[in-house]
Amino acid sequence: MNKIEMESKLVDLQDALEIKQDELKELETDRDSIELEESDYETSYQDLINESGDVEIMGMSYNASHVLEEVDPIAYRCGLSDYVNGINIEKTNKYINMQKEIDDLEYDISNMQDDIDDLESEIDDLDETDDE
Repeated sequence: MNKIEMESKLVDLQDALEIKQDELKELETDRDSIELEESDYETSYQDLINESGDVEIMGMSYNASHVLEEVDPIAYRCGLSDYVNGINIEKTNKYINMQKEIDDLEYDISNMQDDIDDLESEIDDLDETDDE
């Protein structure tokens, strides 16, 4: 590969690196702004309440979560909100998947930077050879 081809490849790599870095920033921003929706966790909240057992009323059996939601909807909603707020976002699938994408991008960026450094060294070596 001659110097002109190397310089052209270097520019292409630098452009590609900049695009990857922009993608990384966007992904990190998206990851850091993840908000959990209560509706996504309502079933697991109900399951948690129902672990305490059914509620018996006049010989009829009802899910504890259903009774709480009907009898005291404010307490139900507050409990759901507390439940969701207690979830560690970093343990959610959405966060884990985004973090994997970020890790993959960081790996690609590191490799691209190594390629750029190698190419710059080769160009410098050619320049030194030309100067002699």
